[in-house]
Amino acid sequence: MTKPAAVSCVVVVAMLSLAGFVRPATGQAPERAATPRLVVPAGVTAPLPGQPTTAPTTAAPAEPAPAAPAPVSAAPAPSGVTQVLPAAAPPATASSSQTALAAERSYVAGKFGLTLDGVPIGWAKSVEGGDASADVVVEKAGPDHISGKHLSNIKYEPIAVVTDLPSRTLSDWIAGSWKGTAVRKNGSIQSMSYDLKILNELEFMNALVAETTMPALDAASKENAQITIKILPEYTRTKPGSGQSGPGIDAKSQKRWTRANFRFEMSGLDGTKVNKIDSITVRQTTVENPVGELRDYEKEPGKIEFSNLKITLAALSAQTWVDWHNDFLVKGNSGAAQERSGAIVYLDPTRTSELGRVNLSNCGIFRLGREKAEAGSESIQRMVAELYCERMELVVNNAGK
Repeated sequence: MTKPAAVSCVVVVAMLSLAGFVRPATGQAPERAATPRLVVPAGVTAPLPGQPTTAPTTAAPAEPAPAAPAPVSAAPAPSGVTQVLPAAAPPATASSSQTALAAERSYVAGKFGLTLDGVPIGWAKSVEGGDASADVVVEKAGPDHISGKHLSNIKYEPIAVVTDLPSRTLSDWIAGSWKGTAVRKNGSIQSMSYDLKILNELEFMNALVAETTMPALDAASKENAQITIKILPEYTRTKPGSGQSGPGIDAKSQKRWTRANFRFEMSGLDGTKVNKIDSITVRQTTVENPVGELRDYEKEPGKIEFSNLKITLAALSAQTWVDWHNDFLVKGNSGAAQERSGAIVYLDPTRTSELGRVNLSNCGIFRLGREKAEAGSESIQRMVAELYCERMELVVNNAGK
């Protein structure tokens, strides 16, 4: 370094020392008076960064609240357009809430009442069908290559009703169809709310019993026995309910039929160990008869079809069944003289009173086999017999409406 440059550095250091910018040696605490301070601009009370903080002597003035925004006006409707204002929602009241709750509960806890010729006969567990429909006829395509379409004659679906085993009115109607003396009846299915107010009604006219299914029986079951009926009407009509209370149905007068309480009887056979009988179905076929220019078809009863019987019993008590099977099927002695008659008897819970029965006539055995069994199993070995039946008759003893 040259001599003039060295002299210049000494002069600069001396000037900085006098101005206070040269800090003391490392390890010495700076004095307050030696700490540089920034000048606070006029009108600013808050300390600037780096300045020592002191408690304010007076509170800062509160900022004024922002002014409310000016209301926004809707744009005017275009010329020729009528503006529709939204309707104000009515305030919720206790009565309106109760009405909404009642409307909801009416669908959740509804009931179905069955009437025949104006007489209430019982409750239905489920109802299906009865709607009107028609087939679509497609015509031959014309010069424009488009096929025209139109409806054929109107038809009405069968009404399937599941209900407790029948009252007197219903059982007589079913029994007549099984005997070949079918009777047409008018009736209705009434849909009711939880408090038995009629909501709507499906009326059926000139109806026949098209099919009856008796429930399966099982000695180990705890379920109620219910019957399924298919009603075939000539036409139906749906009408709104009156809102009035429906006709009273005395459910207590009808004793409950159960799947477990039954007895099987047949001449020459041991039926004491029968523990299961599959459901049986009786069908009444119908023939449609177009009536002139009317769109509704008149329905005439046709032949009656009885399903086969499938019976399960203990193998140890099946010797009489084995003997009949060998004679009737294996040896070929299957004439009318070797056919047998019997009955399925429905009993009350005490198994002492007879609620009803299905009489079986001209039955023949066409299969007898063993159920699948496994070695070492503790289950009872059972056999399954299958019988045909030419005729059946329904008799109900628990008299109701």
